[in-house]
Amino acid sequence: MKRINVAIALAMGIGLVFVITGSLVSLFPLFAQTNETTGAATYNNSSSSGNTMATTKTKTPNNNTFSATGAISSLIYLNGKKTSNTPADIDPLKLTAEKKFSISGNWSLSVNEGKVTNFATKFSNVLNDGTLWHTHELTNWKAINNTTVRLTPDKSALIAGTVDVKLNGTDIWDSIKTNILITKGKVIAIILDNDAMANHFYGQPIYGVVRSIKDSHGNEMLNAQQLQAMQQLH
Repeated sequence: MKRINVAIALAMGIGLVFVITGSLVSLFPLFAQTNETTGAATYNNSSSSGNTMATTKTKTPNNNTFSATGAISSLIYLNGKKTSNTPADIDPLKLTAEKKFSISGNWSLSVNEGKVTNFATKFSNVLNDGTLWHTHELTNWKAINNTTVRLTPDKSALIAGTVDVKLNGTDIWDSIKTNILITKGKVIAIILDNDAMANHFYGQPIYGVVRSIKDSHGNEMLNAQQLQAMQQLH
């Protein structure tokens, strides 16, 4: 009787092993498939996320389309450029006494896909003794050799072209070679061909400040501190 019970127990144990083994065999491929599918999906997601992240990291701002505005604020010394660092040239009293033109006005620049679509500036020009007051306008910008324009990461740009120059609203000089230099999104220098204008600006650049630079979506590109400071000035 005991032998029969042992035999029965052994048989039931063997059957249970087969049942458990069969269940494991049937379940393992399912887990393996699920893990593989999940792994594949995770891999694809990671790959997709990786591509997105890579795109985000390597995406370059569209710096060939932007608009900028600012103010003209400059001095033109009648004795020529002040390039020396000698005490005579940097002495405030001597500089104050020297005859010079004070220039004040505004400028604007629009660039679309590397092409200047508009550049305009208008400013007044008057001697420090209050005489010879007059105005100038720079209009009709034309690029030289189809050059393209792009802001560097520090918001600098060098733009070459020609402009027409008005004196008191009248066209006086046409197609004057001009360089526009924007430096670090803060300063603009307008350099006109001095020889072609009979030394009118005494070979000196016209300087100004940058108040705003906006990207192709109209978003301000200047940092908040600079923008706030410029807004408080006008």
